[in-house]
Amino acid sequence: MNLSQNIIISDEISAAISEKKPVVALETHGLAHGLSYPQNEELARKMANKIIQEGALPAFIAMIKGQIRVGLNKEEIHLLTAHSVDVLKANRQDLTPFILQGNSAGLTVSAGIFIANHCGIRIFSTGGIGGVHYGAEKTFDISNDIYEIANNPVTVVCGGPKIILDLDKTMEMMETCGITVCGFQTESLPVFLSRESHLKVNYEIKNIQDAAKLIHIHQQLNCKSGLIITNPIPQEYSIPFEQANHELQKALKKAKEQGISGKDVTIYLLREMNQSMTNDVTQSLEQLILNNSILSAKIAVSLSQLEA
Repeated sequence: MNLSQNIIISDEISAAISEKKPVVALETHGLAHGLSYPQNEELARKMANKIIQEGALPAFIAMIKGQIRVGLNKEEIHLLTAHSVDVLKANRQDLTPFILQGNSAGLTVSAGIFIANHCGIRIFSTGGIGGVHYGAEKTFDISNDIYEIANNPVTVVCGGPKIILDLDKTMEMMETCGITVCGFQTESLPVFLSRESHLKVNYEIKNIQDAAKLIHIHQQLNCKSGLIITNPIPQEYSIPFEQANHELQKALKKAKEQGISGKDVTIYLLREMNQSMTNDVTQSLEQLILNNSILSAKIAVSLSQLEA
């Protein structure tokens, strides 16, 4: 289906949306830039398979040569992951100029949920979400993820805010924006690769059915904002919060000394932490993303059944 000359939805995803079948939208910036090739392409295949096994359809959202594609085929995923062309990072504010320039890009959470909502997809899966960065009181460095979640009624399933953020300020900002932060079978706020932190979620979801009911009620109220469902990384892949935070502070210092800022900060910090930690951060990241894909699919299926 062609929503416009700039947004192309695959026939399979278009039919599923029209028939109100379960669909999971998937962020692609992490695939394009978070992991190296061919590991990222293999991860995309695993994500798709896990979602299909749970009874839903995967809808990777990316920009391919100036067109936003919803539901990538194998060739498009290969182009994105192998960087057959120059692949950029697209936030929400980049979409218009990137279309004009004919760019290819992996879409971040902010861009992805904007497109998902535009297409009628209600569940979005990612690794972690952005938020308020350290020093934001001076730099105003706040991820657009928060604003887009606040303005698009899409449920974001994630491993929590990224460890690189000022978590206290991030939670305050989400409260200010009216975003409900839930924890799937946890009261503690998961933080990306750590199962828990010193903060609490707003509400604990006990099971898949309650997650679907919560989304259904949220939609009945015509809420403008989306919901966040944080999903703790499996225990065997979790990195203790204190350890991760210690390595983060060292990486933040190095980034400041080298003048790294803006879009480049996240990838730099994750790579620095991966090199300095004994844990396999890449493996943990992969398992986090797969875990979120599975939960997203289960919720999408339950929501579809609830509204049938």
